Amino acid sequence: MNLQQRTIIITGGTSGLGLALVKTLAQASNQLIVIGRNRESLNELANQYPEVTPYLCDLASPRAPEKTAQRIVNEHSNASILINNAGVQHSSEHWLNNFSLENTLTEVQTNLITPVLLSALFAKAFHKQNQPCAIVNISSALAIAPKAQAPVYCATKAALSNFSQSLRYQLAGTLVQVNDVILPLVDTPMTRGRGANKLPAAQAAQAIIKGITQNRPTIYVGKAKYLPWLMRISPSLVARILQGAN
Repeated sequence: MNLQQRTIIITGGTSGLGLALVKTLAQASNQLIVIGRNRESLNELANQYPEVTPYLCDLASPRAPEKTAQRIVNEHSNASILINNAGVQHSSEHWLNNFSLENTLTEVQTNLITPVLLSALFAKAFHKQNQPCAIVNISSALAIAPKAQAPVYCATKAALSNFSQSLRYQLAGTLVQVNDVILPLVDTPMTRGRGANKLPAAQAAQAIIKGITQNRPTIYVGKAKYLPWLMRISPSLVARILQGAN
């Protein structure tokens, strides 16, 4: 998979890992379609990087992502890579006493339903092209071993990883690859105040890009690469560690 001079769609590309991906991919003469919900941040990004075409969209909305995707398909028929990066995490230390339906719906829509929708729409569009294409879903080590404080986030990431695997089966034999990215704790605005020894976003972006170019079905980034081994050796130890994670 060549990641040079491509048209690449990135959700949540104005900050954190998404921004790191934009910065890295822009250096390889790619055209970047960045979907985000903050107009000011999108405009600032587009002004800084001529390679960026911004699309304003609330990915937590049930309707807006489909309309935005259809616009992109109509206006950028050469788009060939989708990176579902946007995500949101809400913590609830006392789940039964601190339940928020609004937060839950936002997490499920942003982290799972919208990536599933975009994957389906762009898989159909990519299938018409005569070049290798990719759908890249950004998941988390928490999909494998959930932590106590973010049950909905962990559940959505587990579901997204399973969806990626099933979609890969469906697209076997086509030019569309599906990559499931398993991240460790990455230093982004979403993880501010949580944990220590975070992986810099720039390093995570480089590892993801390398994994896409090598067509690794599951891309384990940083310390996450040890997780499958630890789960085989001592899943109870991993569970104890993550039960109290921030």
